[in-house]
Amino acid sequence: MKPYFELKDVDTRFYREHLQPRLPGRIFDIHVHSNLPEHVAMVPEERWLSDWALECGHVLPSSDAASCACELFPDAAYT
Repeated sequence: MKPYFELKDVDTRFYREHLQPRLPGRIFDIHVHSNLPEHVAMVPEERWLSDWALECGHVLPSSDAASCACELFPDAAYT
């Protein structure tokens, strides 16, 4: 998997103290921005860099999206 982010100690502490207690044990995500490089090859870089929603999933295979979710929500069953 491509490294999309690096979790730091402050991230882990914040998650444990503020997010984990509020999250359900099961997360069903129905909205993910997912693309393969060949799907977005014709999109000019300035276009996707101008919009956070385009940038966050500009190139994100579904397998990587699932792996990222497991890293972000390690204590939840993620679908």
